[in-house]
Amino acid sequence: MCIYQYRIIFFTVILVVILMAMYAQTRKTVLNKICQGNIAVIGNGPINDSQRKMINNHDCIIRFNDQKNKLYDERTDLLVLRNNTLDLGTADVNVLPVIPFCQKYLLNQLQYKKMLPPTYVYEDVCEDHPDATEMRKKKIYPNCFKEARHGDSPIGPSTGTALLSTLQDDENVKSINVFGMNFNGELINSFHVDFIDINLSNICCTKCIFHETVNNEYI
Repeated sequence: MCIYQYRIIFFTVILVVILMAMYAQTRKTVLNKICQGNIAVIGNGPINDSQRKMINNHDCIIRFNDQKNKLYDERTDLLVLRNNTLDLGTADVNVLPVIPFCQKYLLNQLQYKKMLPPTYVYEDVCEDHPDATEMRKKKIYPNCFKEARHGDSPIGPSTGTALLSTLQDDENVKSINVFGMNFNGELINSFHVDFIDINLSNICCTKCIFHETVNNEYI
């Protein structure tokens, strides 16, 4: 290949990368553009039929990862995905990624309708990052009297609590109805900060109204 052909290939690659970035940027949005009115947050714990009816009457329904308790005809207005589940959504879903602060997600955002700016958490995969010490010290609920911090567990806060903390700090959010969350990490062998201190979100998320799960299990 001649130099001219190499230049064409080079500039074509650069153009594709720029267009991909611009395309991704146009689909970024903010939470209050997707979720307005009353908000229901549904964890992957058990919910009963009466709770399901309440959930379906909300203006904005937020679910997590593989949406275990969602029925086929029920809505998801925003899907919250951890870094290891970023491929679980469908192309038409709005996605909020919860990822370690040292990681990126550009490739995944191209498959979704809208990708919100990520919520960053600490995980020990970032322990060698220059900002790791600062992130470990960061409070999960900045305005709460409880001192729970990202680095209190090697896997940081759960995806659910990371979202609730984001909503708690959003001045556009007035109240949050929470279903299917019991923070019982022992059953799934997970020890996020808020699974160790199971009352963390109950105390610190003052906008949250927690609806009791029918049992302490996860689906």
